[in-house]
Amino acid sequence: ELSPREREILDLLAQGFTGAEVAKQLFISPETVRTHIRNAMTKLEAKTRVHAIALALHQKEIAFEDPSPSVPGPEADAAGHPLGSRSPAHAALR
Repeated sequence: ELSPREREILDLLAQGFTGAEVAKQLFISPETVRTHIRNAMTKLEAKTRVHAIALALHQKEIAFEDPSPSVPGPEADAAGHPLGSRSPAHAALR
């Protein structure tokens, strides 16, 4: 079972934040974020960050909520994704 902090960090990664962005948001060091990710990966038996997120979602340790608007507006592209956003998988690779 993941700790609350490990779940929080994986959830933020799943939302598309980078490790550095997670560190700033949670007021912790990037190394502490990396440690929590490593611990979560070990507990989940994941090979990569993306694998850890997929396993955490599958095991209901975290829940994915699509942050993109359902109807494109001036801040969204034609697919409904916020302009300038990163895909969750892309950010998790960092």
